[in-house]
Amino acid sequence: MRSVYNILGWVFVALGIIGTIVPLMPTTIFLILASFCFSRGSPKYREWLLNHPRFGVYLRDFHAGRGIPKKCKIIAIAMIWTSIGSTTILFISAVWLQLLLLSIAASVSLYLYWLPTTVLTRCPVLDAKAKLKAEATASLIPPAASCPMSDCNQLK
Repeated sequence: MRSVYNILGWVFVALGIIGTIVPLMPTTIFLILASFCFSRGSPKYREWLLNHPRFGVYLRDFHAGRGIPKKCKIIAIAMIWTSIGSTTILFISAVWLQLLLLSIAASVSLYLYWLPTTVLTRCPVLDAKAKLKAEATASLIPPAASCPMSDCNQLK
């Protein structure tokens, strides 16, 4: 059973990665599902996902009860209704199955709506890049006291 959870986890990771590229395809929801599957299948993969430099912050916020960003909620709900709505209209003729799919869409939408909404004011990936750049720049610029030009020393 663990291998089934691991396979599902990697499928959800792949869908999440595709979601970062394809507009209007959710990312966070697939990564949350991958995290759930990995928690049942492989703690090593779950830790990798939680510590991922790009996706980890969203997952850690979700697991800590802080929810998901508003943009992720909107995109996920829109995709749920677009995919399930088009499927029920175009491909499903059985009324009971249409009602079942629509009730699932409504339930998941309500769940996402009631989740806490995080406000992502700073991007951890960009912050880390800026910190590395600042450290690299600081190491290239000599301190003013050791500057050979006398004008630099007078500016202090």
